[in-house]
This record gives sequence, structure tokens and C-alpha cells, in this order.
Amino acid sequence: MAASVKSPRRAVFVLFGCLYLLSLGGGFYSSDGEVMFKTTTALVERHSLALAADPGLPQIIQGKNNLYYSKYDPGLPLIGVPFYAAGDWIAQINHAHRTRLAAIFYLMIPALSAAGSLAGLAALIGGNRRAMAILLAAGLASPLWVYGRTLFAEAALACALTWAVAAISLQLSAVSQSENANRRGAASSTQNLPLSNRVGEGVGGEAIFPVFAAGIIFGIGMLIRVSLVIYLPALVWMMIGPHPWHKKQDPECRGAACRAQFFHALPQWAAFAAGMLPFVLILGWHNGLRFGNPFEFGYAGEGFTTPPWKGIAGLLISPGKGIFIYAPPLILSAILWPRFRKTAPALADFLALAWITALLFYGSWWAWDGGWCWGPRFLVPLIPLSTLPLLALPPGRCWRLLLAGLILAGIVVQFPGVITDVIPHYAETAAGQAADINQINFTISDSPLAGAIRRLWHGQPEPLAVFHLHDTGLPLTWTAGVPAVLIAGALIVLWSIIKDVIIRRDKP
Repeated sequence: MAASVKSPRRAVFVLFGCLYLLSLGGGFYSSDGEVMFKTTTALVERHSLALAADPGLPQIIQGKNNLYYSKYDPGLPLIGVPFYAAGDWIAQINHAHRTRLAAIFYLMIPALSAAGSLAGLAALIGGNRRAMAILLAAGLASPLWVYGRTLFAEAALACALTWAVAAISLQLSAVSQSENANRRGAASSTQNLPLSNRVGEGVGGEAIFPVFAAGIIFGIGMLIRVSLVIYLPALVWMMIGPHPWHKKQDPECRGAACRAQFFHALPQWAAFAAGMLPFVLILGWHNGLRFGNPFEFGYAGEGFTTPPWKGIAGLLISPGKGIFIYAPPLILSAILWPRFRKTAPALADFLALAWITALLFYGSWWAWDGGWCWGPRFLVPLIPLSTLPLLALPPGRCWRLLLAGLILAGIVVQFPGVITDVIPHYAETAAGQAADINQINFTISDSPLAGAIRRLWHGQPEPLAVFHLHDTGLPLTWTAGVPAVLIAGALIVLWSIIKDVIIRRDKP
């Protein structure tokens, strides 16, 4: 068995958590984040969700009783309350700038969420050598790194979706010895994938709690952004599996097996729904508070007005928003998906359904590009799980070199986005174009990547917040100690991974 990290989830969370915290910039880099921060401030200081009207922030909209509220769902502002309070408290006892430090603590949410999504991925794939390469592909060679330092909801959504899938596929039920033996034989050509399609194979109460936990996690994700619900059909389909139509049976036997699987999945669906229900009720209460209607969200007047062909093409291959440009390892994931499906059909089917749903939904949305941001923002929640097919990488040096090359290309692509601010590029390029940013989305020279490279060339990087804590008024023990602790933590965990995964030889 290949050497592996003993506790991959913890090691991955600490390593990437330290890296993402070290990468934090000096601002939110989005007006969305500014509105969410204002909402958290109102919750902490006034115990209210109402905000002051601000013409410069159209995301603050009028609700009932002539009060103004954020258009967004309440999940991220609620999660931000302890972060804001901790930053404010530390600022008070150190006589530092309270708002600045509270804002930096608030930025820890996307950083820790992105690290949490990778920990969920590690729970699925383990901690061997190939798993570490896949974690690099997801964590450093994709826009997840950029969104781990930017105050959008995408990193938190990635964390919720990844852990919901992990809870279902790894803890739902025990695999029978005969099925396990068959899978090991089928997986021999892919070097014993650590994944197995466990969903729906067990009987009894042990299958209920993990699915209930998955419902809670998914419900939290919906509370952050209700549109996460578009992945619910793919999760429901996943809970039916392993699907009898994957096996060669006569039609009558296959039909009976399908009916049995369906009825077996009903308690699991009920458990998932029970876990999700409290958060759906909170969403309804929040909508009622703002608009007097539990079914009215903050997106009135916005709709699906983009031609699907344009949005889908843009999300896949455009210079400004193409996922295959901003996350090169996913090119190989798409190629390996059929091979991956042979050993993990339920997970593979989930990925296919989730991607089809996301492309149709966001590809038709009026703001399919996600606005002024780095790469395909709306597809970021799918990125960690979308690296799973890389587990099916065939043996051979050429395949390994291809994967390494795509990971390196992805890191090179992300680096300019991590150390520059994309907003000035949008402001300069889109000025005078009546808010039409097609030029940025579909022109190579005007893409966010090209703009970030130019800013680097002209010496315009963004200051990293952790290395500029003196601007908050904190004493030297904090301004020097925090970066030192984060760097030391990352190096210690990195050495542990290198020692356990790379240096140690495979044991017979």
C-alpha cells in the first residue's frame, strides 16, 4: 500500500488554511462582500438586519416598512458574526483599529471555507501520492485559491457541497464483501481507487445519520446562497445508487431492482430533507422579514435572459471566464470521466448531472459571467469535486507528466489573480461601454488574466493583509507573530506530507 498521510483531512485543512490566510489581500475585492460585511456589522452592533440606504451599493434594496436590506441570503453574514466579534474584541484590547481588524477577521471566512472544501475532498480520496496531486490541482491550480482570499460566497458554497457529497458517499452504508471484491477487481486497472460507490448499499439505521448530516451541511449552503438548491436533484439521484441499470440484467430483473432501490432510498431522502428543513425555514423567515413574503428573494427584476449557447460557451472556453482556461486540470478530469465512472458510478453521475444543471442554469442567467471577478465564479463550488476523475489517471509516465503540466499551468494562471486586484482592470476596460463587458469576457487581450499580468508587469501587486497588520495598529507581537505562526504551520504540515507521502517508499 502506498504511503499516506495519517490524518489527511486535518493536514490538508491546516496546510491550505495557512496558505490561504497568508494570501489574504487588503480588501473585500467585491461590493457583494462589502454588503455582507455591513449586514454582519448591523447584526453585531444593532441586532438588526436592516441597513442604511446606499446609492453606491445597488445590492442594498428596499423592503417592507421602508427599510433597506441586503439582497443576499443571510448565511454568510450570520457565519461572520463570531469572526467580526473576535476581530473587534482583539482590536479593543490592543487599542487597534476596530473596523479594519474586524474586516480582516471577516476575510478568514472564505480562506477557511476553501481549506475546508479541500479537507472534504481529502475525506473522499485519502492522503496518498496521487491524492496529494489532486489536492494541489483543486487548491492551487484552480480559481478556488483566488476565491479563498476574496469575499464572495463561492468558497463557502464549495465547502458545503463537497462535504455534503462526502457525507453521503463515504459514510452512508457498509459495502458487502462480495461487492467490495468485485470493485477491487474492476479498479485494478486504475490502481485501486480509494473511492467506492457506497450509496444505497446498506440497510438499517446506520445509513440515516450520515445522510441527515449531509442535509444539514447542504442546508447551511442554501442559507448562504439559495441557488445551491440546483444541485439537489443530482444529490437525490446519487442517493438512489448504485443504479441497477449499470449492471447487465434482463429487463424484468432490472426493473424490480430499480423499484427496490427507489423504495430503499426513501428513508435516506427523508433524513436528508429533515436535516435541510430548519435552514429552509430560516430562509423563508428572512424573506418574510425583508419583503413580507417567504417566497420572495432579493433578485426581483433579474432573470434568465442570456442565450444558453453564449453563456455555456463563455463558462467553458471564453478567455475571460472559461473554466478550462482558469482551471486547466479539469481538462484532464473531463477526459478521464468515463474511466472514473467504471469504479465510482454514483459520484460520476452526480458530477455529470451537477455540471449539466450548473451550465444550463448559470449559462442562461443574465449575469452568467458573475460580474467583475476572476474566472467563472459561479462554477467554483463544483471545482473540488470535479477533480475526482483524476483518480482514474492511467499508469504511465506520459499521463503523470500531463497531469503535472496541467497543475503547473493552473498555478501559473492563478498567481496573477492572487497578488493583483482585478477590479481596476474591469473599471478601465469597461469604462464608456454602457456596462457591456463582452470585450473582457471574449477578448484575450482584455481578459482578467491578461489584465492581471499587465498589472504585475507594471509593478502593481496587492499588499497581503497578514504582512501589513501594522496598518491596523496592532503591536509587534501580533504583526510579526501572526505571519510567523502561519508560515511555520504551513511548513510543518508540508514537511509531514513530504515525509509520509514522498520520502517513504511503498511498503509491501
